[in-house]
Parts: sequence; C-alpha cells; structure tokens
Amino acid sequence: MKTLKEIVYRIAMHEAGHWISWRAKGGTSEGIEVQVFSVTGRYTGASMPILKWEIDNLGDVEEYLRARMITLLSGVYAEAFDGDNLKAEVIDKEFSPSGSSWVDYLKVIDELNLYCCIKKSHDLKSKIGAEVEQEAATIIASNYELIKRIAMKFSDMAEFEGQKLFLSEMELVSIISNKGGAYE
Repeated sequence: MKTLKEIVYRIAMHEAGHWISWRAKGGTSEGIEVQVFSVTGRYTGASMPILKWEIDNLGDVEEYLRARMITLLSGVYAEAFDGDNLKAEVIDKEFSPSGSSWVDYLKVIDELNLYCCIKKSHDLKSKIGAEVEQEAATIIASNYELIKRIAMKFSDMAEFEGQKLFLSEMELVSIISNKGGAYE
C-alpha cells in the first residue's frame, strides 16, 4: 500500500501538469488543491484555472479551446511521463471509463468536436487531436522537473489524511521561479 506522501505526490503531479500547461498557454489560476481523505482510495485534486479569456472573435474561441484541450490532457500526461517517455498504459488506464480522468477525456472530446465545428474541419479531427496531444506532451516533457518540484512540495506538506493542501498561484510561481526551468 502506498503512503500518504506517495499518493499526494502522484495527485500533485497530475494537477501540476494541468497547471503548468494552462500557464504555458497564457491562462491564470487560483492555485492547486489536493486532499486525500483515505490512503485506501478516496482523494480529490484540483488545479483551479481562472477561465477568463479575452474573446473577441472566433479565432479567440479556437485559441481558448485548444488551450483547454492541452490543459485537460496534461494532467494524465504528467502522471504518465517517466522523464523519458509517456507510459501508454497509464494514459489508457486513466482515460478509460473506470479511470480517474475519464471526465477530463470526455471534455477533450467535446471541445475537440466544437473546435472542429468552428474550423469547419471535421475531416481533420484526428490530425488536430494528434497535434493537441503532441503539444501537451511537449509541454510536460519540457517542464517535467518543475512539475516534480511542485509535486514534492505538496508531498512534503502532507501530514495526515483529510488535510486540505493548497498552493496559491503566487506560491506556485515562486516554486518554479526559484530554480529556473523551461516553462514553455
């Protein structure tokens, strides 16, 4: 059985993946929250993006949708990345109907459909999806050390089950600013 700190670390990797991608695409957030109610399986995690986006035209909507798709994929990608490769078995498991990120996956599909409607490019759906997946993977790989640093901070904070752990946007930026990194 995994320890509380190990579980918090894994959840925080996921949420940090969402957070770093959202920031890389120009978004802001309130921070990241993690809470483990029981080491036997009940937990929550949330990267809390501020979904304010300057939208003046359809191009802005496309940019927003693309940023959201990348961000939604990036949580699982951060969990699945081992420093060299994305582990397909982790991605498949987490994005399956019984996986912890099934809802994220459904949101990506829904937003991809809307994106393709706006672009009038349903025949390019798989190509656009692959581009979004590649961009999410690149952001995670380029920022893996920063994501690990954030996850370690959460793990270090964990003291007991049920504890609500929170790092504000300012605290997260401070963590990634202290040692540099790609942050693309």
